[in-house]
Amino acid sequence: MFTTSKKVKKIGLGMFGALVLMAAVSAHASNQLCTAVGDQLNKSLGLTPFFVEETLADINTGSFYISNIDIDNDQINDVISLIRIEPGNILSADNSLLKYTLSSNKKAYKIEAQYLSVFRFEARLFVLTSKWLSKEGPIAKNIFELGKDGIQYRCAFNCTSVNACFQHE
Repeated sequence: MFTTSKKVKKIGLGMFGALVLMAAVSAHASNQLCTAVGDQLNKSLGLTPFFVEETLADINTGSFYISNIDIDNDQINDVISLIRIEPGNILSADNSLLKYTLSSNKKAYKIEAQYLSVFRFEARLFVLTSKWLSKEGPIAKNIFELGKDGIQYRCAFNCTSVNACFQHE
């Protein structure tokens, strides 16, 4: 049986409303995350207690790996590697790289930034990117979530010093 156009409009509005609600819930969750992370960045230890353990793979190339992480929830650890470029130079021309490959489907995702740090917060995995905008600062920081569907942007901060950040987006 066919529905009338009036019913179709109601269904369409309902789906649109559901999409708007989902976007609002997602934005609210991101805002909560970013507020909590911003507050933590302003504390003396910053995110240090939340960083995941990295293992040095090759000192000559600046490569590291992170083990015991299952991003795609298939009970098999995924491969996460990092390459850090010129760690002593705050205004490095080259970016550092984080790459991960899912064990379930072999899909690979990567992100590049001047500096990268991986941290766990509320049972989810994130990467904090940092870029010095000048030798004196500020430092632009972005948070991305690492997930089975790729890397999702969550929020941004500007930091006037290493431990003085404020949320702006």
